[in-house]
Amino acid sequence: MGESDPIRQKMISEVLVDKAYEREIICRSSVSVNDFQYALDVCQLEDFSVKVYRGIFWAMRELVKGGLPVRELSPLVVSDYLEARGLLNEVDGSANVEAVMTFQCNIETNITTVCNRLREKYAERRLIARSYGVLLKRDADVTSVSTAETIKELVASAKDYEDIVSRISRIDADLRELTGGDLEGALLFTREPEVNKLPCPFPSMDRILGGLGREQLIVVGGRPGMGKTSFAIHFAAAMALCPATCIVASYEMKKKNLVERLISQICEIQIPNIEEMLANQDTIPEREQLEKVLSKSQVWLDTDELKNKTVKELRKQVQMRKLSGEDVGLVIVDYLQIMNAYEPGDKRGSFSDRNAELTAISGQLKDMAKDLNCCVIALSQLSRSAKPKKNDEVPPRPVKEDLRESGAIEQNADKIILLHRPEYYIKGEVPFNARGLAEIIIDKNRYGSVGIVPLRWRGMYTSFSEMSDYEKVNASNWDDNAEQV
Repeated sequence: MGESDPIRQKMISEVLVDKAYEREIICRSSVSVNDFQYALDVCQLEDFSVKVYRGIFWAMRELVKGGLPVRELSPLVVSDYLEARGLLNEVDGSANVEAVMTFQCNIETNITTVCNRLREKYAERRLIARSYGVLLKRDADVTSVSTAETIKELVASAKDYEDIVSRISRIDADLRELTGGDLEGALLFTREPEVNKLPCPFPSMDRILGGLGREQLIVVGGRPGMGKTSFAIHFAAAMALCPATCIVASYEMKKKNLVERLISQICEIQIPNIEEMLANQDTIPEREQLEKVLSKSQVWLDTDELKNKTVKELRKQVQMRKLSGEDVGLVIVDYLQIMNAYEPGDKRGSFSDRNAELTAISGQLKDMAKDLNCCVIALSQLSRSAKPKKNDEVPPRPVKEDLRESGAIEQNADKIILLHRPEYYIKGEVPFNARGLAEIIIDKNRYGSVGIVPLRWRGMYTSFSEMSDYEKVNASNWDDNAEQV
């Protein structure tokens, strides 16, 4: 049996290995973020038979697990990572890393096909190796290894192979298989799983948005004083109705101030009176709701934990909780213009202008939402340059193009929500139907319709609330061009 060793090695190296596809998966990182992320989710290290490709894939996987977005993987970053761990020679040096990662791959080949072929080749190698080991063991000691035992082990090897191939075939299901080929099956396939649904605090707004979805980037914009932070806190409070965890990352306010706003909203009490109210617990309004929210697993972060103000830093916080078993469903970022794309001193942090850096930041947040299966709500400032419209006091309703230093924020966002409070700008007596009016302008919705939702702003509690139907009718007369919903 030992004489067949060269034959076995030849079979494994020439027949059961597909070097081109192994290299293809690695070079996809520079062509398609989604393709490579899929490969990270599906492929295992043992799928790579070539030592060099396995080492490069390992480094790329570890960098992404450590918080680096897929789009920022580069030959230099991967080489530095391997060199710092004394493994660069194992992949034949930085020049070879660059050659592999920048190889011109065949993007017309479906990534699912590429990954499945790698998995199939691994299954074949595993079958050959296990079967060969069983026979070698039998050949070495015929007297002590029974024929029945040998057959049993060979059958187990074959079953192991069948299990792997079966899992691969389930990944590569066609549309008929996915939907069952009928309307009922299509309904079941397209219905959002309950675990993925995230609550929206305002039903009238939820009807337009179609719910908050995981893997979505939602940008909430507004000029200073519109109540963006208070608006976002409503979403954090609503997560008390959901088993998933909410993370609030504030680069502007301290945790204490955020929690005070949360309590003020729920209990409808002004912030200066909160301490006295909490001291006398018997008179706390909405006590049950407050205790429910405060007991919920929520994470509030400020610049004490997020010193560098980068997405990578925030991503690590989310990943750390994911790895500990928490289901992080919502991440709120307050706000975009304060963040940095990279840490100080990072050679990648040189941008032509702030607009380019904001483009990178919004792209990183979108990647984080997709990679970590969470919804990201990012607050953003609007430009102050919009010209007055009618009365030289109230500026026009903002539009998504007003997003300050917008860059690709419009493109990266799945939904864009803009806040507008006319009374904020009115000097003197405020018209009755504009008092407390907050217009929630849904200006982009990749998964639904757009429109304007009127809410009631209660400044003393820094909170928003639903309007009655009567109030909505009055609010609709504030501006004849409004498209109320």
